[in-house]
Amino acid sequence: MSFTGQLRPEQHNAVRSLLKHQDGVLVAPPGSGKTVMACALIAERQVATAILVNRAELIHQWRERLTSYLDIDTKQIGQLGGGRKERTGAIDLIMMQSISHRDADPTILNEYGQIIVDECHAIAAPATEAAIRKVNVRFWTGLTATPFRADQMDELITMQCGPIRHVIETQTQGSRQRINHQTSFTTEEPGTDGASIQAIYNELSLDQERNLLIVDQIIQAASEQRYCLVLTNRITHLHTLRVLLESKLNYPVFTLHGQLTAQERTQTRQNIARYAAQNNPFVLLAIDKVAGEGLDIPTMDTLFLTMPVSFKGRIIQQAGRITRGSTLGQQTAVVHDFHDTQVPLLARMHRRRSKILQKEGFLLQPQLPLET
Repeated sequence: MSFTGQLRPEQHNAVRSLLKHQDGVLVAPPGSGKTVMACALIAERQVATAILVNRAELIHQWRERLTSYLDIDTKQIGQLGGGRKERTGAIDLIMMQSISHRDADPTILNEYGQIIVDECHAIAAPATEAAIRKVNVRFWTGLTATPFRADQMDELITMQCGPIRHVIETQTQGSRQRINHQTSFTTEEPGTDGASIQAIYNELSLDQERNLLIVDQIIQAASEQRYCLVLTNRITHLHTLRVLLESKLNYPVFTLHGQLTAQERTQTRQNIARYAAQNNPFVLLAIDKVAGEGLDIPTMDTLFLTMPVSFKGRIIQQAGRITRGSTLGQQTAVVHDFHDTQVPLLARMHRRRSKILQKEGFLLQPQLPLET
């Protein structure tokens, strides 16, 4: 098979670096074309390849890239997981869960000459890491934008995939901005442990004044022809925001969350793609873990962080959903962050979040009054 695409100079340099070694990790920001570079690797090495992914949404994305950038028949692309068990032995898309559950046989991966691990920071999950220890193949390549984990087990990534061989730096040719919106949220929850933060998240999701502030800002952005991605970590919060938006907004409101079937998620993505292709504004409400990885909508340019987060990897992944266009100099990417100043724990999380977004090129802008 041959590579039918054309690599940009920074992509070409990355592929050359990876080809010098049998293993290694490529660190590249969201929107830099990691799957395209992986296609070039597959074409260069000409060996049977297993591509490991940790989310079903990524399978569709990979299948699309493989058929677009490799001279390959779709029948040569197999799949294990996500409702299918049809490996071809040429190029197979394999869910990590399919080789790491209790009855799985991870040694099937020994049949391949090359393993490519997408979002390879997920490989350090205990069950996956235990399964991967049983695998011995010639070529290993890890792909990630964030080579670190919230549990600080970063070294497990390079232990299996090899050291970081190449880093593509974030390039911000377009404008990136962030806007802070101060809230009046308060809580009686005294703790700072895991249970306490979950309780605070629940309170945040039910706070009517805060929710109305969020909705007003979304409506303002949509009225300016912005393509809005709204992230939360509570399904009840998602539904609350949807009801409020649909009562006030003339644009369509889509939702993505874990309770949707695979078919429903696919249909939603197709609907979003159709609206985006026609330059029609819309709002996408999504659970952060569903949209954090694998959501590839180049026209998306405005992010609303409605729930406080502070882990660097998650923030970079979330911000990466709206930087496709700004990386190419096509549009301004804007992050709307909600600053809960009255709660010390949330204020600390905001400070950490602000530093990370600043480093990613999002410059703080003054908060403007809403148009009336």
